[in-house]
Amino acid sequence: MSDQVKSKEGRTPVDLLLGMAAANLLDILSQQEVQEGFDADYREDLLRSFVVSNYRYNLQEIMLAITAEYTDWSRSLHRPISIRDSTGQGLHDANIVSPMADLAKQLYTTSRSSYLYVLEEAVSDVCRYG
Repeated sequence: MSDQVKSKEGRTPVDLLLGMAAANLLDILSQQEVQEGFDADYREDLLRSFVVSNYRYNLQEIMLAITAEYTDWSRSLHRPISIRDSTGQGLHDANIVSPMADLAKQLYTTSRSSYLYVLEEAVSDVCRYG
């Protein structure tokens, strides 16, 4: 260990592994919303609440960008389940994935690598079937 680079604090840098599970909609939405889905107006209310709570500037542009990015254009735009799925994914990405990716970038150094993984199933699904 004596030949390894040490940080300013005297600690030896080690590689960093960060990970997360796919979105579990029950962590984000109510049981009824998960079962029935919801319409585009309700999605807009959810996203607007999220944007107003997390951003200070360019709120309308952020709303438009989120809506465009998390609309599944290959599925019917008016299906409540389709709207639910894309909204849940957008909220999960904004609350979990994006901050985790930023953290991995911030902790990366030339002497320490950062790795990030995402499980394709929600943790409850993995535990139930694993």
